[in-house]
Amino acid sequence: MAISVLVVFYCVGCVANYRDIHPEALEFQTLQDTLTDQTTYVAYRYHALIEAGNRRYAKKETRRGISLMAVQIINNGSDTLFFPDDFLVSGPTGQINMLELDQTYELLLQDKYHNKHAPIVIGQDFGNSVINSTGVGIKRKMEDKVNEYFYLELEEYYLWPCYVAPEVRMIGLIGLEVEKDTPIEFQLRN
Repeated sequence: MAISVLVVFYCVGCVANYRDIHPEALEFQTLQDTLTDQTTYVAYRYHALIEAGNRRYAKKETRRGISLMAVQIINNGSDTLFFPDDFLVSGPTGQINMLELDQTYELLLQDKYHNKHAPIVIGQDFGNSVINSTGVGIKRKMEDKVNEYFYLELEEYYLWPCYVAPEVRMIGLIGLEVEKDTPIEFQLRN
């Protein structure tokens, strides 16, 4: 009985809850005016996952060398823009690749318990206790649920693909192959 209770507490504690990002609520630090004729403005914000409290997803960003960032596009021009085709993102070392939604999800999803087939040792403080396949199964289900919430939010806010009509402001998320806090610049393609 005591081991069962211990396993449940361990399972609940190791798979973090997912917290919504809400990119429209973030404060954008960088508002560029370097785009063509200053009719289109792009602001971005690193650390969208950390600020929402999704530490485990943010750790994956660091490990994989990508960033999920909040982006705001304001189109004051007369032409409709298509994201990402009409935009170029560059950093200190050159062009930065934008990731599609599925690429971003695959790189950031939590999969700690999906590749486990053997019992998992809890730790020295618990003696030789292990989590059997039932405990791993519980963790997998919790992990799947958290990943589902993450995917649904990505699907709702991901800017690839989207049209930005004249006089419209779009706010969403985008994954880039860039380390956090790297200075980047958005440009319109001619």
